[in-house]
Amino acid sequence: MGIFNRKGFPLLVSVVPPDAFSETGQLWDSPLYDWKAMEEDRISWWVRHLKRAQDLFDEFRIDHFRGFSGFWVVPFETKSAT
Repeated sequence: MGIFNRKGFPLLVSVVPPDAFSETGQLWDSPLYDWKAMEEDRISWWVRHLKRAQDLFDEFRIDHFRGFSGFWVVPFETKSAT
């Protein structure tokens, strides 16, 4: 459940800002989740997603969990994280 324009492209995408590891940051190009809508839906997408992962794999991990508590965004058309 991302936030998309009428053509299906994300309005905003996630980035990692410049830091000690990268002068220009990292442009991940991942769409942002519409957390308000997910909350109204009792995060059912996440529940289904994680249950399916449990069916498929003995183990799995949620990577980049920092993005759940804070994140940086740029417009979709942006070509760099700076």
